[in-house]
Amino acid sequence: MIPLQMLAGHPVTHIVFSTDGSTVAVAQPHYGVTLLERTTGHTLGVCALPRRDVLTGLTFCGDGRYLAAASAKGVEVFDATTGAPVVTDLGPYLKGLLLVDAGTVTVGVSAKGARVEWNPDPVTNPAFGYQSNYREASRAVDALSPDGRLAIFETGRRSVRRHGLFDLRARRLVATVEHAEADPGYLKPDAAKFCPLGRRFAINDGRTLDVYDLDRLAAESEDEQYADTPLVPRANSTNPNATQATAVAPMPHVSPETTFTLKPDQPDAEPWHPPFALLPDGRGLLVKRPRNRIQLWDAPTGTLVNEWSWRFEWVTCVAVSTDGLTAVAGGRFGRVLLWDLD
Repeated sequence: MIPLQMLAGHPVTHIVFSTDGSTVAVAQPHYGVTLLERTTGHTLGVCALPRRDVLTGLTFCGDGRYLAAASAKGVEVFDATTGAPVVTDLGPYLKGLLLVDAGTVTVGVSAKGARVEWNPDPVTNPAFGYQSNYREASRAVDALSPDGRLAIFETGRRSVRRHGLFDLRARRLVATVEHAEADPGYLKPDAAKFCPLGRRFAINDGRTLDVYDLDRLAAESEDEQYADTPLVPRANSTNPNATQATAVAPMPHVSPETTFTLKPDQPDAEPWHPPFALLPDGRGLLVKRPRNRIQLWDAPTGTLVNEWSWRFEWVTCVAVSTDGLTAVAGGRFGRVLLWDLD
């Protein structure tokens, strides 16, 4: 266990591990992102973001050489070993994005589903050029899959709350999740997450924390085309046999399987929004419990694997390394704790 105190006393809002798991990025509003060495906790550098109150996205990219941070002011890229700024402005459209590293490119998605890709390599692409690929979802995007293909967004209205899985590349809704007993409204930030390998995702609706399996959706090809998609005349066409027709995507017929449901200790309490993270294999669920305890659950069996309890005030976020061996928790006053899960 390695307890750390950041130089700034601001709360920790985001924690991410580098691709190889050797570096931990700890984000604090109105300060920046501190780069820590995983094994020792030593500070490698600080990515200065002094006037950024909220980060919408944070990811390592370019084979772990860079760190991209997104806010309402845009996307900024830093050297992942020193924290030195590399690019401070990637263009007028890259504001308020969710970010993921999708291998050869970095993917950003706006709150309304606009998808942007760019190659984060200043050697082969000095301008960090980006290619806009807009795919509009109907509601605000809450989470993005590791490959940048699937997005979770809210579709529910009135007393019924639903969330949809939207394929940003195929521009279609592939599955829906319904929360009949949940109060209407938008999710709290970070209330929906995918596991690092994309096999499962979890949604916290304020009443329960549910883990869903994506195996039934994985069978569909990424480039699947619907040859039998029906064609209907356009609204302004009076000829039923008009050659100009609009393809109507089929309604989603897949509902992700619920693998595990975790409830609060006091069901009648205020809306329950604990910090949580899925392990890379999708089986493990790391979640904050009352009195700032942190528990590790095995989702497929619903078994409590381990529990940790320290004098750690107000856990704000948790994360797990890419190999699933190390966890980190961030606190309200700039405190960070690294520990081994085994």
